[in-house]
Amino acid sequence: MTLADRIVVLDAGYVQQFGSPLDLYHHPQNRFVAGFIGSPKMNFLPAELVGTDNDRAQIRLQGDAVVSAPIRAHGSAKGEGYELGIRPEHLTEGGGGDATISGPVVAVEHLGAETYLYVDMGQELPVTVKAAGNSQTRPGDTIGIGIPAGACYLFDKDGKAFEREAWDG
Repeated sequence: MTLADRIVVLDAGYVQQFGSPLDLYHHPQNRFVAGFIGSPKMNFLPAELVGTDNDRAQIRLQGDAVVSAPIRAHGSAKGEGYELGIRPEHLTEGGGGDATISGPVVAVEHLGAETYLYVDMGQELPVTVKAAGNSQTRPGDTIGIGIPAGACYLFDKDGKAFEREAWDG
């Protein structure tokens, strides 16, 4: 991302998306690109679409947390089979935001100015939370994770991203 004006993301020889590094980072067209661009990679959580109105999607996550995100999903079938994507740097340790989920911390990676918390949410990969460098959280602690609605992405069962409003958070 640091050496190019334009990037082509390929998957099995097929072009998934072409554009500037920041365009791919902020506006991935599918789950593959969203997970490929960024370090650490985007988190994906199972989600249920429970409603849409006024260019917002109401998305239910584990523990019955519901986030009303600025995502255009009009005409989409309600139900399960969706995934909510959110980058580690947009999550907040301790809860807050527009919705809060929680889980046990399975690993902590102190890197000086930042700390990565890996939280078990009952799926194959833990959720990564970028926390402050002085975080006192330890493995075994159960923490709340705050989710800001404006930073959410929504992917359908085929991995296609829904259009969303730009967020500068």
